[in-house]
Amino acid sequence: MGVSPGVAELSRSPAVLALAWAIVPNVLVLAVSLAVSPMFVPRYLAYTAPAVALLLGAFLASIGLRWAVATGAVLTVLGAWAVAQAWSVGAKDNSDWSAAAEVVSTHGATCDAVVFVPDDGSARSPRRARDAYPSDFVGLADVGFAVRGSEHGQLFDAGRPTSPSDVSRGACTVGLVSLRETTLDAAVTGLATEGWSSVDVIWSGPSTVVLRLSASDWAPVRACSSAYS
Repeated sequence: MGVSPGVAELSRSPAVLALAWAIVPNVLVLAVSLAVSPMFVPRYLAYTAPAVALLLGAFLASIGLRWAVATGAVLTVLGAWAVAQAWSVGAKDNSDWSAAAEVVSTHGATCDAVVFVPDDGSARSPRRARDAYPSDFVGLADVGFAVRGSEHGQLFDAGRPTSPSDVSRGACTVGLVSLRETTLDAAVTGLATEGWSSVDVIWSGPSTVVLRLSASDWAPVRACSSAYS
C-alpha cells in the first residue's frame, strides 16, 4: 500500500517529534504520579494537543476521503463531549465551590451568618469558597472567623469550631460540607456533637454538600468540608 501525499508531507523527523511531543510528557507525569505523588491532571497537558492534531491530520490524509469524513465526525463528537466535561460542575478535580457558593447566595438571602466546618486554615476548608467567591457571601456574618493567614505567615485565613450558641436566636446561618475525605453520615454525626439537632440537605455536588441545620428553635444553613472529622 503506497504512502499518500498527506503522510509524505509529514516527513519522518517531524513525525517522530510529534509523537514525542504527544506521548513523552504524559508518560513522565503519569510515572511521577505513580511513583512519587499524584500530579496527573489532563488539562495541564493541553500543550500536547497540537502534536496530536498533527498526527491526526496525517492519519486522516492517509485513509481516503470517505473514512476521513467518518473519522472526523466521530472525533468531533468526542471533542464536544470532552469540552462539555471540562466545563461541567466539579470538572477541575471535582471542585464545585462555585456552584456551592451560588447555592449559599440563594439560600442565604434571608440569612444572617455563615459558618465553616472545618475551619482550620487548610486548603480544603470550605472557607476557601468564601475566599474565591466573596460576593456570594455578602451580608452574612462570619461568626467563626479567628485569624488572618497573613498575620501568622500562612496563605489562608482560619477560623474556630462553632456551635448554635454562636448564632443569635432566630438567626439563619449559611455554610458548606465537602465530601473529599469523609462521608455525609460522619459529618452529620460530628455536627450533632456540636449541638445541631437536625440536618437537611439543600444541595449536593461532586465534593460539596450544603446543609440546613436546626438547633433548638432556630434553623441555620451550614456548610462543612470533607476534611471534617
